[in-house]
Amino acid sequence: MGRQVNADRFVSFSSLLSILVGLMGLAGCFFHVQMLRTLLPGMVAITANTSVCLILLGVSLWLLHEREGAAATGTTKWVAKAAAAVSGVVGLLSLLEFFGKLNLGIDQLLFSETAGAALGHVRPGLMSPVSAIVGCRSGLT
Repeated sequence: MGRQVNADRFVSFSSLLSILVGLMGLAGCFFHVQMLRTLLPGMVAITANTSVCLILLGVSLWLLHEREGAAATGTTKWVAKAAAAVSGVVGLLSLLEFFGKLNLGIDQLLFSETAGAALGHVRPGLMSPVSAIVGCRSGLT
């Protein structure tokens, strides 16, 4: 019983942390506050797409997690899977943009970034390949 409680707490904490980091990243993009987008000053900043994917994955995890024996309903499961699938598609498209040298425009869909704000990125707004793989892998499984 104690292990189940710890697992429940871990899943709840992980989903809320994912949502919080995503919201902080989006707030940093919206208000142009670099400190909200980086772990430490001078490090590569999180992109808007990565922030949205973190929020979607956190919401999906939160909705799919069974609490106190109550399973998610059909609608809840559908919403959770749709949120994860959107994250997976964004990750896949970002990988195609990165490796295929394409510009599908999803990296500038929410916020336009200048080249100066995109320090450490291949192109302004494009999520890193590692973030894209994680988003793709997490969202499409």
